[in-house]
Amino acid sequence: MSDYKIALYIRLSVNDKKVESNSIENQKLLLTKYTENMEMQNIKLLEFVDNGYSGTNFERPAMQELLELVKTHQVNCIIVKDFSRFGRNIIQTGYFLEQVFPLYHVRFISINENYDSDKSKNNTGGIPVTIQFLKNEYYSRDLSQKSKSAKYSKMEKGEYIQKNCCYGYKKENNTLKIDEPAANTVRLLFELALQGKSITQIAKELYHRKIAIPEVYKGRKRRQKMPDLYSPYIWNLSTIQRILSDEQYIGTYIMRKTIVKELGGKRIKREEKDCIKIPNHHEAIITKETFQQVQKQSSHIKIKSRKKIEYLLKEKVYCGYCHHNLDRRPKKSAVFVCRYSEVDATFPCHNLAILEKELEEIVFQMISKQIEIIMNSKQTNSIKIQTTQKIELQKQVKLYQQKKKLFYEQYIEGKLIEQQFSKINLELTKELEPIQNKLEEIDFQLQYSQKRDSFQNQIEKIVKYDFHSLTKELVDIFIDKIYVFKENHIEVKWKIEDFLQKR
Repeated sequence: MSDYKIALYIRLSVNDKKVESNSIENQKLLLTKYTENMEMQNIKLLEFVDNGYSGTNFERPAMQELLELVKTHQVNCIIVKDFSRFGRNIIQTGYFLEQVFPLYHVRFISINENYDSDKSKNNTGGIPVTIQFLKNEYYSRDLSQKSKSAKYSKMEKGEYIQKNCCYGYKKENNTLKIDEPAANTVRLLFELALQGKSITQIAKELYHRKIAIPEVYKGRKRRQKMPDLYSPYIWNLSTIQRILSDEQYIGTYIMRKTIVKELGGKRIKREEKDCIKIPNHHEAIITKETFQQVQKQSSHIKIKSRKKIEYLLKEKVYCGYCHHNLDRRPKKSAVFVCRYSEVDATFPCHNLAILEKELEEIVFQMISKQIEIIMNSKQTNSIKIQTTQKIELQKQVKLYQQKKKLFYEQYIEGKLIEQQFSKINLELTKELEPIQNKLEEIDFQLQYSQKRDSFQNQIEKIVKYDFHSLTKELVDIFIDKIYVFKENHIEVKWKIEDFLQKR
């Protein structure tokens, strides 16, 4: 008999931290105790915790991980303290209860509402549950509105409530203070722009002066691990442009730059005319006159915007030397080039370029080799063998558990003294341990085989109907990143395991 997998889902939002009964520890204790009273065998508990996340949407790391397991039939039951832990949006939560979980045969239990989907077939628990959902959603809307009002009040008083601040400033006691080393770099950017230098020329100047990019500068201050870069002095052109057009550097605080149109929805960028600007909110790094002069010269500090074009290898192609995205230049024959190498002619990626058609052909050949290995390595018997081994090991485990239970009953009845029971129990535990270890190993191998088999079946369908040239579907399935080197040398970071290395 296979394990009955129960997912214990725990969520704690920032506001919940004030309520002791909602703490992660208390939720965990409540859920665990509940499972102890479930009359089931071979229970395997899986724990998912989202700490500091709102329940108004489902964009939470642990929740997304749990839903992925649901989709792959790796969860039998989900237990929560109450509906609000799972979600506070009646439409989204109702969709999962009424559509998704029944489809994947997942049982759902909410302890506080005394709700069990196995005992409430064909409905979501009736009117009381619906009312509870509405209360949860109203609570979130009310809390969201109060939270916004409090934030705006603080910002208007000169407080800075965001977690991070822009390059050139540091946060002290909820106010923005100038961070002089970074502020000097900001001043240099505006000075170079006033001299008429282009974005690319400014990037070259920063490189030759060995001025670290903002991510590296902040990382060094916080003593964090540095990003994997060829050089920490190659500035992203869009970063330079953003700094040169940011009004925060003249002391203006811009509020409501983004908006959530519906509770729990995604944030979208507002138009500039709809933002709220608070002038003289903090100390300026750049004078208003300097800022306005630079904006008037905007033609040479703006990156030429290009029409967005869809292409097969979009956001997949990187420089093998400096690890920046390669720039696709749509000429008569589109070509990928490394524009960041322009800052220094000594860079190994200087003049690096590859034709799009050539790259697509190389990538297609590499994927073809992967598919050939996959198709020739199907192990149809491995799942059957591993399943048989798992069942046999589960029988052995159950037999030992029955023996331990029998001797425990004899001890309770007084047929065995404590020393005899302890000795027998210890011997059985030692004998059981290697069997349980083997069972865990086989279970892991079986899950891997099942995933591999599912992937191979997916590839079979693609090969059968559409395998004459590179397609977006093939790229999305196989490719994470493509690193391009000179002389058309290519290295691929695969989304899946490299089957060529398995031979």
